[in-house]
Formats: sequence, structure tokens, C-alpha cells
Amino acid sequence: MIYLFLSILSSSLIFMAFKWMGRLGMNTLLVIVINYLVAAITGIMMYEGDFANDALNLPGLFWTIILGSGFVFMFYAMAIATHRSGAAPAAVANKMSVVIPVAVAFLFLNEALTILKTSGIILALIGIYFSTKKKEKSGIFSRNFLLLLFVFIGSGIIDTSLKLIEKYYLKEGDIVLFASTLFITAFISGILILSFRIKHHIKSFYFKKIWMGIFLGLVNFGSIYFLVLALKSPGMESSVLFPLNNIGVVLLSTLLSVMFFKEKLSAGNIFGLTLSVLALIVLMMS
Repeated sequence: MIYLFLSILSSSLIFMAFKWMGRLGMNTLLVIVINYLVAAITGIMMYEGDFANDALNLPGLFWTIILGSGFVFMFYAMAIATHRSGAAPAAVANKMSVVIPVAVAFLFLNEALTILKTSGIILALIGIYFSTKKKEKSGIFSRNFLLLLFVFIGSGIIDTSLKLIEKYYLKEGDIVLFASTLFITAFISGILILSFRIKHHIKSFYFKKIWMGIFLGLVNFGSIYFLVLALKSPGMESSVLFPLNNIGVVLLSTLLSVMFFKEKLSAGNIFGLTLSVLALIVLMMS
């Protein structure tokens, strides 16, 4: 359970970093690329073996590279969706994607479907929706629907891929190697995207972005590293873990936003948070 908590804490700090970046008007893509470089270096420094040789022989290397490439596109898509449609629709699309790995767990991984677990998942989805929904001029699906749909499907596929790679390829000792390879691939993909508008990004460069990228890279590495460790924990089914993780991130990031960014909660947000706490209890009981 400690690994799940550390993953929730790391993921919540990622959201806080993005909020702070928005306040400072930072160029998101440049910070994302720096973040992936820092995350990769962190993993390489933690790894005790011959990293280059072992990475080339990592089980499931092909799927790890595909997943790592998807990371940077999803981060960037989230940033664009937040800019075009608002933070609330993007957050809802991202968090509601938990239905995809949960459905895969039930349909293909033979995880048990109990009344208690089903009730907890339904409460979690309703709680996540209301917790992250804000009053917007337009409805959640009335603007940039395809972009929000991409965030929803992409986030779900990434979580599902993490579970499948962990289940079928990774041993306990491969986790740091896997995470580092993932972030190296994401960094290379980010550099390729960055190169299309390199002059613009160079002009917008300043040292605050380095520090933000370093912080984001450390917590980003932690979010993946601890999530995979939690998935490997005995008795922890992914159909319970992913809803628990998403609820935890919503609750903690909301609390931190209220404390540090003085965000106001609507009656709907409070209702959603209450349901999220109830879902948390039900899922832990299951």
C-alpha cells in the first residue's frame, strides 16, 4: 500500500507542477522534454548493472519503446486540451479513462468481478467526474471533442499497457531498467517534436524551466516507478489499483490546490469528493 501512496503523491505533484507552470506562463513542451531527460538520468543513476547492455535485452523492449513514445504525445495532448477546452474537461477525460484498464482486467486478465468492487468502481467514476468538473462556458464535449476523446482513449491505453508489460514481461529487478528505458524513449520523441519549432523554443528558454523540468522529472519517475511496484504487490488487482490511484490523485491534488492555489470548490466538487472518499473505502474493503 505504501507504493500506491507514493505513486499518488508523485502524480499529484505533477499536477501541481503543471498548475504552477500555467501561472508562470511557461512553454509546456520544453519543460516536458527536460522532465523526461531528468527522469531517465534518475533511473540510470539508480540502476546497479550495465544499463546500456541490459536495456537492449530488456524483456518487452519493443512495447516499452512504443509506450515511451506515447508518453510525450499524451503529455502534450493534455496540455493542448487544457489550453483549448479548459482544465476541467481535460482532467475529466484523463481520469475517467480508468474504465479502459479496469475493463481489460475483467475481460482478459480474469480478475474477479464482485458486487463490492463494482460498486466501488461506479462510485469512483461518478466521484472523479464531479470532483474535477468546473463551471465552464461550454460543455465538456461541446468543444474540441476529438482532442478530449484522444486524451481519454490514450490515457486508458497507457495505463493498460503498463499493466500488460508488468504482468507478462517484467521481473522485480527490471522495474528501474524499464522506467529508465521508457523515459529515454519519451525524451527522444520529445526532442523530435521540439525540433519542428526549435527557434520558437530557444527564444522562450529561461532557467526557471530547467528547475521546473528537474522537479517534474523526479516526481514523474516516482509516479511510474511506484505504480509498477504497486502493480507487483501481492494481492493487488489492477481493477482495484487503478481506480484507487485515480481517486487518490483527485483527492490529494484537490487538497493541495485549495491549500496552495486557493482554488474554490463548488457544491458539485464537494459532492464528488465525498463520493470519492466513499469509493476509496469500498474499494479498500473489496
